[in-house]
Amino acid sequence: MSEWLTIFNDDGINIGIKERDQVHLDGDWHETFHCWFFETDHEQINLYFQKRSHNKKDFPNLYDITCAGHIDHDEKVIEAGLRELQEELGVILQGKDLIYDSDFKETIQLDSFIDREICHLFFMNLTQHRLNLLNVGDEVDSIAKVDIDLFEQLIKNEKTEIPMLELTKDGLFQKKVTKSSFCPHDNNYFYHIIQVCKKRS
Repeated sequence: MSEWLTIFNDDGINIGIKERDQVHLDGDWHETFHCWFFETDHEQINLYFQKRSHNKKDFPNLYDITCAGHIDHDEKVIEAGLRELQEELGVILQGKDLIYDSDFKETIQLDSFIDREICHLFFMNLTQHRLNLLNVGDEVDSIAKVDIDLFEQLIKNEKTEIPMLELTKDGLFQKKVTKSSFCPHDNNYFYHIIQVCKKRS
């Protein structure tokens, strides 16, 4: 079934709806829901990622936003977000559980498409050690967390690899990851996410 998205001009004005694949081909601005989970464990802040399914068309097997998805043209932002959280992570939440931060405009350009997103950014501050309470769904191969300071050093190219704790269908595992293990977001986007998590911890 086709997904129809609301599209916007460069000034953020609604200019109609368009089918999702065509939106990416044409490089239209469209709305997405981004939700980042983080936790404070003593003095350490951990940032949570999902590993995109190997069956995904875009960026398979790469680590990305804890939960994210497109907002259909007839959906409200929070409705879309709660739906995505249940589909991807198996968690049923209410709008009051999420912390709204801001809207962030991001462009990811590859050979096959131009992804221009108006990202509605939300955060959730987890209680300690809730990694094993999240469920790995069909769209996600695993859930993982990294030390936010080490992740910041990684994206600044101050480190070449960092440790990660990963929850898969087979259990918990420690592993090493590099910058290329993550979806290619703009560094300014990651810097903003890091700053918000540190501020709200």
